[in-house]
Amino acid sequence: MRTHHVAAFATLLAAALPALAVDGFVQSEADFKVINTGQTIQVQSFEGTPVQNGNSWTWGDVTFSCAGAWCNSGFGGITTQFGITDGAAAVYFGTPDVATFTFAKPIISFGIDVWGLASIWDTPTGSPMASALTITYENGSHAYFDGYAWNGDLGAPALFAGAWFGTPITSISITGKVEDDGIYFDRLQYVTAPVPEPGTWALMALGLGAVALRRRRSA
Repeated sequence: MRTHHVAAFATLLAAALPALAVDGFVQSEADFKVINTGQTIQVQSFEGTPVQNGNSWTWGDVTFSCAGAWCNSGFGGITTQFGITDGAAAVYFGTPDVATFTFAKPIISFGIDVWGLASIWDTPTGSPMASALTITYENGSHAYFDGYAWNGDLGAPALFAGAWFGTPITSISITGKVEDDGIYFDRLQYVTAPVPEPGTWALMALGLGAVALRRRRSA
């Protein structure tokens, strides 16, 4: 490796490492995969038979649950009505209920396909209303797709919400913005928190740096 390449690598690594101490968010699956370079991304498609406990459904290390009036009346949980991404099953809930993903082991990143982020019913004008998706976790919250006013067609391409965490977390709660909005999820991706070894963090830092450089070049 040439000297100037080594210097560039060192600069990139130094710039990216501090970002690992804070949380970050993306709306691109491609960026999510780059950030998780070198990590094992696990996928939960909500296919197969879960273990159900009331309004809670568990597949392996992932549990989906919902709480609120809609969920208690049956509008929440598993749906097989739409073959959304990679099979017949997805999970869903209706705003203002709260949906929660809980993990058996702490995770450091989370990404998921999203549909339905626009209320088309019970709106003053009869037109779709923006319904931002907000995820809340142990140390804060983040709103996605604020102002996005149409993804009500479940045949449309999915939106993507991704996050990584400076401190490992075990659960994420999700809410919508507009009452009666039905929100659907599929193909959950996550990375279990590793034993913090220098090589692990260096690979993730490289991913963060690559995303930053790509965005800078496209600006």
